[in-house]
Amino acid sequence: MRDRGSIVLIDNNKVALIKRIFNGKTYYVFPGGGIEHNETPQVAAKREAFEELGLNVNVKNCLATIPYNGIQYFFLGSIVGGVFGKGTGNEYKSDRNRGSYQPVWVDINTLTKLDIRPKEIAEKVQSLSREVMHLSEKEKIVYERGTEELKLKTTVAQKLARELNHCDLEDEEKKDEIIRELFGSVGEKPSLEANFQCDLGYNIHVGDNFYAGFNCTILDMAEVQIGDNCMIGPNVGIYTAGHSLTPKDRNKSGYAIPITIGDDVWIGGSCVILAGVTIGDHSVVAAGSVVTKDVPPDTVVAGNPARVIKSI
Repeated sequence: MRDRGSIVLIDNNKVALIKRIFNGKTYYVFPGGGIEHNETPQVAAKREAFEELGLNVNVKNCLATIPYNGIQYFFLGSIVGGVFGKGTGNEYKSDRNRGSYQPVWVDINTLTKLDIRPKEIAEKVQSLSREVMHLSEKEKIVYERGTEELKLKTTVAQKLARELNHCDLEDEEKKDEIIRELFGSVGEKPSLEANFQCDLGYNIHVGDNFYAGFNCTILDMAEVQIGDNCMIGPNVGIYTAGHSLTPKDRNKSGYAIPITIGDDVWIGGSCVILAGVTIGDHSVVAAGSVVTKDVPPDTVVAGNPARVIKSI
């Protein structure tokens, strides 16, 4: 009997699996394999992800364990590098008479309709996806555009932003006073360059030593939480707001999902941070990136959509 370590990777509502064709049967398994001598289950899962998928991953919490010829450990993970489909493990050697192995992305909503082994892990992953979707819906704020109440709130914020942007450059005390009146909460020594814009202001919460460069726009129809020692480059947009994909009445309403940015985060110039995103502590978002999903702590992300390119 031999214990096994496996990785569960979810990206854009799809799950990374190995499609097996053996003895005329087609089925799917989660990437994983036997735990080598002196390996932990986590290390084995990480190694197998690279050998079978060609991906470097961070191993997170254990999703489940299943007794089967030993213990099978299934860990949630996140992609930090590599190229999907470029695995070079023994599974892909042509002289092995064990059928075919093909890395594939499978829509998470179809998991229980396929022959995925073990079945209980497929069901658990699909259930987990529903919980995450329910949480997102729970956090989503729906609002009606153009109401008198909303106009009043945005007018107050715009007046304060205009006052801030036209403040004497050397009057640090006045600038600090306006920022504290505009934002929901503010730490020590906030600094905003010219042409800052926001929706409401009071949904913005920043920690100590917050800095935002020129032309920063924060659409705070939902809360934006920013930690200590964060730096935001010029021309950055942080957008909690969005609109329906269905064209009918799209201009009459909107929704917003909170954004959270951890401590010691650096966001480069001309980046866009979209609704519902969480950026982990100490991370860097490279200039020009469009961040559509969560950024793990201690990583550098880049691109459109932004993906992890290295760990710090």
